[in-house]
Amino acid sequence: MQESFRELNVLMSRLRLSVFIWLLWLIHPSAVEAQGGPPYFTNDPATPGPFRWEINLGYIPEVSPVESEATMPDVDLNFGLGDRIQLTFEVAWVRLAAKSEPPRH
Repeated sequence: MQESFRELNVLMSRLRLSVFIWLLWLIHPSAVEAQGGPPYFTNDPATPGPFRWEINLGYIPEVSPVESEATMPDVDLNFGLGDRIQLTFEVAWVRLAAKSEPPRH
């Protein structure tokens, strides 16, 4: 009886260790290439490279005295087919809010 509890304890310890290692691997930051800038109002001049992905998420607010507009999230997915060709998918949800009172002078 004592031996079966010891075996169960060893199995549980191994299970906890393997779950811990798996979670550590899951949250471990992998090597990625850092970039700055996107989303641009014009397109990015470079491609991500052959068979590589470039994923950009952004928030673009524009505020005026009359209204405010925000695109959130601005999703820009690029897949490189070579050094000069890329497939692009871009979508954004626009929120537009008009101010109820006229601007003051």
